[in-house]
Amino acid sequence: MICAGLQDQRPRRILHLLGCMDPGGAENWLMRLLRRADRKVLQMDFCVAKPKKGLYEEEIRSLGSNIIRCELKPFLTYQHRLAKILRENKYDVVHSHGWLFSGIILKVAHRCKVPVRIAHSHTTRDKYSPTMYRKLYGWLMRRLVMRHSTHCLGCCEAAAAALFGPDWESNDKCAKVYYCFDDENFGPGQVPPVSKEDFGLPSDAMVLGHVGNFRMAKNHTFLLDIAAEIIKRQPKAYLFLAGDGELRKDAEAKAERLGISDRVIFAGTRKDVPQLLMHLFDVLVFPSIYEGLPLTLFEAPVTGLRVVCSDVITREVSAPLPEAFTYLPLDLSAEQWAQKVNEVLARGRIPHEYAYQKYKNSHFSVEHSLRELSVYYGCQ
Repeated sequence: MICAGLQDQRPRRILHLLGCMDPGGAENWLMRLLRRADRKVLQMDFCVAKPKKGLYEEEIRSLGSNIIRCELKPFLTYQHRLAKILRENKYDVVHSHGWLFSGIILKVAHRCKVPVRIAHSHTTRDKYSPTMYRKLYGWLMRRLVMRHSTHCLGCCEAAAAALFGPDWESNDKCAKVYYCFDDENFGPGQVPPVSKEDFGLPSDAMVLGHVGNFRMAKNHTFLLDIAAEIIKRQPKAYLFLAGDGELRKDAEAKAERLGISDRVIFAGTRKDVPQLLMHLFDVLVFPSIYEGLPLTLFEAPVTGLRVVCSDVITREVSAPLPEAFTYLPLDLSAEQWAQKVNEVLARGRIPHEYAYQKYKNSHFSVEHSLRELSVYYGCQ
């Protein structure tokens, strides 16, 4: 229980700043913390920069937390509007998940005398092209982050280095805080099953699974090439894609060109990922170009599901159960990836109870995540 020693004091007021509270790696992690945190001692609110309503917003409000909108546009008034929010609500902690833009956020928080100011890096690479302007912006924002933060957290070593510099470990304000899996929904026998028939699939279908929004980093175009190679050799193979995003239409068009659109399920954003991993997928395929700490990549092995992923993904995610992971370089062909996926499929799943206990007793547990954050929030 977070901040367990402060029951007699007022709740610590935390403001998380993100783009939108839709399902995603950082967002899913924050929701797990929110559901388990003691609200008598910790009040977490969420400030979002996009106008759209996120899928998690109703649940956030039902748990006693607030959604506050502070849109980026018009940008000339953004800092003034954010400062007004911070001063009116008297937050103890500002926890920014905006990567480079955290420089602006923490500068405002420092000016408003918020005592704890956290920059959190969730990725290993800027999603924008490295133009001269972008490089200058990155240099300036990193300087602001280091100047105005009290703590700099990374979801893994590479994510910390990407935002805070290669020498981040020598800086006392920098540290790693891993994501956690939802042990209440991933434990053996705790999740009602879903069936392949629920999605119009044959009961003997072999399902290649992927969970991730359609953006460049996730490399869906190569994933479709891999699926096409597998489908050539496995007449019962299907690809199930959970997620949404700006590149979804491009992926749908490519599936048509490859002639596999009848074997690819574009399922959109899902709230039943534990069920999919436990009862629908036969293997998880993740050929990402770059990543921070993909939440799905330690949710999957918790269920005993095996993973085939690119070797750019940190080995930190596989530490509790390395036998569940197969890492492949992205310069291999789709045919070579398909061959390896077939070999992994032949091994079958890892026993669920064994896999679950490995992760339950690791740094990916909810309890571990809450204990670590409690220190940075000033609760201990």
